[in-house]
Amino acid sequence: MKNQRRLNIRGSAVLSKELARLHLWICALLMLLVMRLIRPLVLIRIGAIPSNRIGHLAITPELYVRQMAAGIARPKGRFIDLFYYRTAAHIFEDGLPANTQLAEMWKKHIRIWPAWLLSRVEPLNTRFGAPIHVGVVQSLSSQTVDVNGLLENSTPTLTFTREEESRGQGLMRDLGIPVGADFVCIAARDNAYLDTVAPYDWSFYDYRNCNISNFMLAAEALVALGVVVVRLGTYVEASFGFDNPHVIDYANSDQRSPFMDIYLSSKCLFCVSSPTGIAHVPIIFRRPVVFVNCLPYYAVPTDIRNTLVIFKKLYDSAKSRIMTFTEVMAYERSYGFRADSSNYRKDVIEIVENTPEEIRDVTLEMYDHLENNWRDIATSDELQESFWEHFPIAEINGAFDYPLHGSIRSRVGRRFLESHPSWCLA
Repeated sequence: MKNQRRLNIRGSAVLSKELARLHLWICALLMLLVMRLIRPLVLIRIGAIPSNRIGHLAITPELYVRQMAAGIARPKGRFIDLFYYRTAAHIFEDGLPANTQLAEMWKKHIRIWPAWLLSRVEPLNTRFGAPIHVGVVQSLSSQTVDVNGLLENSTPTLTFTREEESRGQGLMRDLGIPVGADFVCIAARDNAYLDTVAPYDWSFYDYRNCNISNFMLAAEALVALGVVVVRLGTYVEASFGFDNPHVIDYANSDQRSPFMDIYLSSKCLFCVSSPTGIAHVPIIFRRPVVFVNCLPYYAVPTDIRNTLVIFKKLYDSAKSRIMTFTEVMAYERSYGFRADSSNYRKDVIEIVENTPEEIRDVTLEMYDHLENNWRDIATSDELQESFWEHFPIAEINGAFDYPLHGSIRSRVGRRFLESHPSWCLA
């Protein structure tokens, strides 16, 4: 009820503002008329990039660029695609994106126009609808999944200028990363970011949170191998680190900046993260990622090669035991593959995070893989195949307007599967 009242108040405020900005609507109407007049010669499409979340701001434009290069969803004939940055708090305005460095970098590769104009053209086109075949404005979907496997066969779209490279290397040295040293980024989702930038009752997302202290063993193991560990984050609830100069709590550092968020993510050996937005930044720069604490199961990242995943577990209080993979999928199916923390609470299902040992083991597995020491034991391969055979891709995709999964390219952590054979096969 509290959230609904906030939405009603916000809606009334937006309406009052828009009545005072009639001239902006007139500009949008004129643009729409021009677009329709030139439609026989050129198709103009408008797409909104959800820029209030760094994950969407990173992966959505990257997938668009790669799809256009591959001829996927590319119109026949002449066309011009225009984008604007859409933030939830600024429906018809140019709000501040989640990361200003990333927003500026994309402007070099796609046409970013003012939100105050393009965000008004879309509803006008719907309100004064033309026949569908005219195709004046087509909303480009904000996909976050590479179902076509385009990233692994292409190079990153975004690059840094010579000046940015020099600045980034200097800031890395200032942060405590030696020249030429390997470093691994880690990230753990909590409530701090959304509570700070968009105050609201976000408790329905609590199932995505995890404890950063459970990454300590992984950090210690990496440091023992001569690897520097950098904790990412913009606003975080807890500090991370111990008395070791090679474990850097960058998220709580005075040197944290939008630029360094992107630069560090692009240069790391790999990233260890819970499923959260910042993990998409190393992905668009083709850096490997280890996803830990994955929940819900239906949304586990499957589309990127050189990706390892391990899952949170669910404890059924009524049965006094951990639920099997099959049971969890049936449970998620019962809610239409829509996750909400209130469901777990209502059904007395306890969410069990990955242990420090599980996170350490899958982290070292990725390190070994990158050092060409990946050991694919026959038993592990059989478990991998059996696990993914039971993953209901078609059913999950059918529950959404867009596919969540294509071909399975990621792998479940080997030690995780070997330690929980009954969980994945039951």
